[in-house]
Amino acid sequence: MGATAVAIDFKPVALEAVLYVQGKMTVGAGNKAGDLLESMGLSYLCVAAERTVTKDYEKYKKESFLRLVAAAAEAAGCGNCGEQAATAFVYLLDKGIRPLDLMALEKPGDHNFVVIGRVSGSDVKDPATWGPTAIVCDAWEEKAYDPNLLFKMWHYKSWVVHRAEV
Repeated sequence: MGATAVAIDFKPVALEAVLYVQGKMTVGAGNKAGDLLESMGLSYLCVAAERTVTKDYEKYKKESFLRLVAAAAEAAGCGNCGEQAATAFVYLLDKGIRPLDLMALEKPGDHNFVVIGRVSGSDVKDPATWGPTAIVCDAWEEKAYDPNLLFKMWHYKSWVVHRAEV
C-alpha cells in the first residue's frame, strides 16, 4: 500500500513569520497611517534613508539582495511591504520552509508579500491553481490569508520575484 500524502498547514508558520517581522519593525512602515502617527513621521524618514543604502544592493543576485534588504530593515527597524516581505522571506527560508515565493503585484499594483506552499508549475497569475496548502504571508498587512483573497484585496495579479524550492 502506498503512502498517503498529508497536506501541510503553512498558516501557523506564516503567522509566526508575520510576528517575527512585526517584532523587528520597531519604527514601522513609512506608508501606514498608524505607524506614521505613532512614530511622528520617523517611519517615513527611516524608510527613505534605508532605501538610499539598499538601492545599491540591486546589483547582487536575488537571494543576496533579499538578505541585504532584510538585514537593513531589521537593523533600522523600518520598512514598507517590500522590506517586510524580504524579511519574512529570509526568515522562512532560513527555517527551511519550501516552496517559498516572494511576490509582487503587477503594475499599477504596488505590494509585496510571500507565498508559502505554491505548487511548482502552477499559474502565478491564478491563485486557484496554487494548491490546497498555499498561504499568503503578508507581514505589511500583519496577517496570513488564503491566496484566493488576493483579487478581492488587491485587484491585481501577482508575479514571482524570487522562488525557493525543495
